[in-house]
Amino acid sequence: MRREITAADYLQTDDTSITVLDERGGSFKGRLWTYLDPLTHQVVFDATPTHEGDGPAAFLAPFRARCKRMPIAATTGSIKAGA
Repeated sequence: MRREITAADYLQTDDTSITVLDERGGSFKGRLWTYLDPLTHQVVFDATPTHEGDGPAAFLAPFRARCKRMPIAATTGSIKAGA
């Protein structure tokens, strides 16, 4: 599914925090990323341990079109993966 999503001409993405349980019985805040192709209605989810851009950059590495990220605290922007 990742190949199909990253072959799209346009994607929308957003993330949300999730609680992740670790092997020692503790927990930490991770991120669940959503990648949506609004034309085909396909959705792929990816989880990362942090809010840093390394995870989405790796996921979107083959993507060469436009990607719209949902607003965060009244800021909006488009990111161009693979650039």
